[in-house]
Amino acid sequence: MFSEKYHNYPEGYEKTPWCPSTQLVQICASLAGVELTPETFCTETLEDARYSDGAIPWLKEGKFYPKPSCVKVNRMLLQQIDLAKTEINLPSDNEITLKIEYATGLKAKLKTLESYKKVKDMHDARESTINRWRNVIFETCCTTTSDEKNVHFRQFESADELTEEEITDKVTKFTEALNKITKYNPDPWFLDLGLGAAKNCPQSPMPRSIR
Repeated sequence: MFSEKYHNYPEGYEKTPWCPSTQLVQICASLAGVELTPETFCTETLEDARYSDGAIPWLKEGKFYPKPSCVKVNRMLLQQIDLAKTEINLPSDNEITLKIEYATGLKAKLKTLESYKKVKDMHDARESTINRWRNVIFETCCTTTSDEKNVHFRQFESADELTEEEITDKVTKFTEALNKITKYNPDPWFLDLGLGAAKNCPQSPMPRSIR
């Protein structure tokens, strides 16, 4: 019915229709650290809803906005790629201890500590992102020394053999492939007439109204 929420489900789920890009979306979601569920895989949200009076109310008016997971994941991956490419110089414990000791007054000491915490939080977020990417890329894209030998492919003993450059390059390519579907534009001045829809997906929910 027109008043019901629209859904796309991951390929293989008991309900249909299935998302035509399920595998790519699931890999990118793992890279972004997002857990997807079938019921929220690709759907829409209802806002400004008005219902009829009576024992069994029905939707009289409302606006549906697209909420596909691929767009959410695309946005998150672009932010994470920016973070991964940021050079973060984290001072050692000794350096920050000396800075706090030499700071004059409590206010200056607190400011030094807060500044360090911001850098530390960004550093930890970057490390966590790279480590997650490393494991996902290793599991999805790499052949290991335990696999049948193939002279055409590099084989790895562990995920630790992957360099940050290799990992970031792979994640960037996955994100570019996803962006071909979503056509997501991170420019804050971009006027998104699709209001979050995956513009290159024929099954993506689009903005709609009920009156």
